[in-house]
Amino acid sequence: MGTVYAKNFFDTKGHFPVGYLTGPLKFGELSLKTSFKTQVQSSEYQSYFVIAGVEYSATSLWNYDVYILTIGLSTEALAELTKIAAWSVAKTTTKLYWTDYEKYCTGHARIIQHHKSSKDIGAFREGYFTAGVQSKFGRVMDNISKSTMISYTGNWATSSTANGIAVISSSYTVFQGTFNSNSNFPLSGLDSLKTEKTITTLE
Repeated sequence: MGTVYAKNFFDTKGHFPVGYLTGPLKFGELSLKTSFKTQVQSSEYQSYFVIAGVEYSATSLWNYDVYILTIGLSTEALAELTKIAAWSVAKTTTKLYWTDYEKYCTGHARIIQHHKSSKDIGAFREGYFTAGVQSKFGRVMDNISKSTMISYTGNWATSSTANGIAVISSSYTVFQGTFNSNSNFPLSGLDSLKTEKTITTLE
């Protein structure tokens, strides 16, 4: 069953983005491999959930699509995710919002944030999450919550320095190396970069 879950996670068709961290990743002249697919397939995960088209909150302009392979959740937490996943299909009149359920997002996940009216994608996040917060290894493209666009792929520097590659602002300048530890990582500019160095692999 675990292999089927992992296959579903990677073989999802018709949903942005494509090329889910399986590598090689392209950054200008760089071509890097990652171990993300191996990490997912070797994890002790429990269930696979698809939660589609759920508003973040009653006042939010954004809808969320969430694909998650859960790890280490309680029976109660799994029941809550089952509830909102079923609601995202049925869309009953009693509204459910992702802000009330994201704390159950622990495991490997792909989260796509898109505008309710224009359908434009403002951000996507993919990798490992702990209680709704990105951690360990993954990638993010965020064009809405930072002062400038940032795309980052690598290890998450929330609790310690970490290696990765960032593309920042409309100039699409690539920064690679060791990034500073910050609980709100990734930051929105060069102040994130601690030591610039050539990254040859993210495996």
